[in-house]
This record gives sequence, C-alpha cells and structure tokens, in this order.
Amino acid sequence: MIRLFYSFMVVLEVALMLAVLLLFIITDSRTVTFLAKQTLSSTKFTYKSIRGNLFEGLKVEELAYNNHKLFTKATIHWNPISLLYHKISVTRVEVDGLELDSIGGMVKELETDTNNSGSEFSLDYTLSLSNIHIDINPYLFKGIKLSSFVLDSTGVDIDKNLTIDSEGLKLAFDSDIVNLKLKGKIKKSRLLLDNVYLKKISSIAITKLVQRLSIEKKSKKGNFIPFKEIKIKYLLGTLKPVTYGNIVIQGATIRLYSGVIDSFKSYEYRFKKLKLKGQTNFGNIDYKGNIKKSTIHAKGDIKLKKYLYKKYNLPLNYRVLKRLPSSLKLSHNGVWVEIDHRLKKLLFANNYFNIDITKAHHKISYIYGKNLEIESRVDGSNSYAKKMKLDVKTVVDFKRVQTIYDGNLTLDELQQLPNVVSNYLLTNLKCKFRGDIKGLKAKVTSNLIKGDLELKNYQSLKVNLASKKRNILLGKLISSIDKSYQNETLDLN
Repeated sequence: MIRLFYSFMVVLEVALMLAVLLLFIITDSRTVTFLAKQTLSSTKFTYKSIRGNLFEGLKVEELAYNNHKLFTKATIHWNPISLLYHKISVTRVEVDGLELDSIGGMVKELETDTNNSGSEFSLDYTLSLSNIHIDINPYLFKGIKLSSFVLDSTGVDIDKNLTIDSEGLKLAFDSDIVNLKLKGKIKKSRLLLDNVYLKKISSIAITKLVQRLSIEKKSKKGNFIPFKEIKIKYLLGTLKPVTYGNIVIQGATIRLYSGVIDSFKSYEYRFKKLKLKGQTNFGNIDYKGNIKKSTIHAKGDIKLKKYLYKKYNLPLNYRVLKRLPSSLKLSHNGVWVEIDHRLKKLLFANNYFNIDITKAHHKISYIYGKNLEIESRVDGSNSYAKKMKLDVKTVVDFKRVQTIYDGNLTLDELQQLPNVVSNYLLTNLKCKFRGDIKGLKAKVTSNLIKGDLELKNYQSLKVNLASKKRNILLGKLISSIDKSYQNETLDLN
C-alpha cells in the first residue's frame, strides 16, 4: 500500500512539473517569437518585434509584407499554435497606423502570383478576428485623400477563398469627397449596411472620381473585389456648397432608402426611394423619386427666386413662376429638368402686350461646365391673338453672361386690330424670331404679306409690313369703294 502511494506521488510530481513547464513555454514571449518565426519564415511576412504572451496579448511592431509596412503597431490576443493548422485565430486586435496602400499592394501581388500560376486566387490561411479596432493612416485613393480613418468590428471571418463575414461593423473617415459614418455587417462578401451618413459631400470631387473609375477597364476574371455587392437600408447625405458658373448650390439634403451598389459595374448604384431638397441662389427644389444606374429620377417642385430674373434681366413675371411642378434627372455628368405648367400674364410689363399660357412644356438641360439650354413648346394667347403656338430654344451662356433665344411663332384669330388686317392681310400669320435681354426681332409672314417686327426693351413695338406681291384686293381694304374697283389689286409698303 505504501509502495502504491509512493508511486502515485511520483507520477503526480512529474505531471505537475510538466504542467509548469508547459505553462512557462506558452506564456513566454520567446516561445511565441520562435513559433511565429518558424511559421512565417517561408512567407514574405516580416516584423520588427513581437512581445507579450497569450494571456496578456502580443504586441507586434511594423508588420510588413515584401518589405512594405502593413501597420505601425498592434496589440493582438491570438493563438499562434493555430498557425500550424493554417489558421490565424485572433480574439482581440487593436491596430495603429494601418497602411491601406501596402494592404492593397499585398493583395495585388498575391493576385499576380495566382494569375501566373493559373490557380484560383486564395489565401494560405483562414482568418478569424474578433473585437477589432483599427486606426488607419491617411490614404490617397484616385486623387482623393482619406483621413481620420477608424474601423471597429465585433468580428470578421475570412476563408481561404477570401469570402468575408462579419456580424458587426462600424466605419468612419473624413475625406476630400465626403465625411462618412456607417454601420452594418458582412455576409458572404456582401456588405449589408443599416445606416450610412455622408456629410459635406463634394459633388465636384465625386464627379472627378467617377470619371476616373468609368474610364478604367472592367474587372477581369480573378481580380480581387472585397465586396461582391453593397446593400444600404438608409442613407443620409448633405451636400457641401458648390458653384457651377453663376449657379451657387448653397446646400442640399438627400435621403435614400433600399439601395444596392454593384461592385462589378464601376460601383453603379440604385435606390428604390429618394427624397431630395436643395437651396440655390436662383431657387429651391423639393423632389421625391428613385435612383437607377447612378442617375436620379424624381418629381417635385422648383421654387424660383426673384434674383434669377434680375440677374439675367429676364422680362418674366416671377410672381406666376414661383412654383413650377417638374421632373428631374440628375447624374454625375449633368442635370435635366422637364416642366409642365399654365399661367396668365407671363411678361413682367405694364403695357398693352402680354401672354397667357394654356399649356407649356419645357426641357432644361445643363451639362456641367457648359451652357444651360431650355427648349419650350407653348400653346396660349397674347394681346393680339386668341391662339398662339410657340417653339423656342433659350441658351444661357455663363461664361459670357448672356441669354439668347430663337424660335418660331404661329398666331391665329387675331384681335385688337382692324377686321381687314386680322381676317385678310394677316391670315396664317407666322414669324421667326431671335432675342436677348435687350429685346427681340422677328421676320413675319402671312398668306399675303411679309415684314419685320421689333420689340425694344420689351416695351415698345415697331412693325413694318409689305405685300408679297401685287395681290391685295382693293375691295377688301375699302368695302365702300365702287364695285368696278373692288377687284383691283395693289402693293402695300
């Protein structure tokens, strides 16, 4: 019995000694360094130093891939033994000074090596990371500077085929293009965002970025794209003040719902619902609609300001043009607006001439950096005709600060003129005109006459008419003339 007890004590002592030795091995930083060195020696990964242990965490300084630093320092709680099984398991990670350029270069090099080998793009290790906090160094992407970059996540899993999953994700950064905050998750390399907040959006910077992306070739097979698709439940954006020629956008707010961004089509995006409000020096807008193929399609109101008419000396009655129901198309290349309306007393003038509109359709187009163009088709009446049809094109030249318009006008059922003029001389009256802020000039034709019309300062009207040929019946001009002269013809000058 004593011999048995003695044997048991010897075994127990040996076991305790082995346990102490094992505990020393796994908690000693030299052991961790040895394991990491042996595992990473066959790869292009290097580091300046690794300190700490499994319980207190490891502190890694200047981890690099192919001599390009990936980050300045990191505190990591992990299990290095899992490296022997081609798995990196991290329970907590805090990273300072992450270099996105180097990360991108590493991925690109891995991609090149994969393409050269003819095999599918994959990692040698599966990654499992939990409780992540990363501060990213300022980064330049396609000429856009990103700073104050912070990434937090409850966990990220990446398998050997680079499929990404994450249950909780928060990202925030400031940049030349926008200040961003978002919250969401990743499921099978699809980024699913609950909320996205975009503050101080720079439309000019966005346009330049999209132009750069659009001219690049489409992704080839094998190219690494981290997210196959991006879905957004809600997005709130505010626009930074911007000037296009004489148009000053003082501010805008956009709210988007249920959106998708396609990573394989130059990040083309679409949203089921949109609310857009904006303020400019010429007026305000209020629209609702959607986004298809990165282009806004919406309907709403344009509320114009008096300043617009004063700026370009437009002789229009702004009181009846304050609110214009319209449709909007807006992309990274330009803006297009269509307006349908009716109104009375279009011209802002206290004289005998004015225009009432029963039906009007206007197409407004503005390609950024070029002229503003307006095409109009109008049915209505004016002081001299009960029926009027007008086709006109207006061009606003921002560089020269001038407005020019030209078009065609047809008048029927003339009024406030002698009967012989309205019902005989001027039947089928048409005119071709051209004008600017100083007035307009027109060429006038009817069945019998031709002539010129000039409206100076949109106040005084001058008309010069003549017959096309010797075909004016004297009897039509003077009904009381002797019957023997009624069929005589003459010229009018």
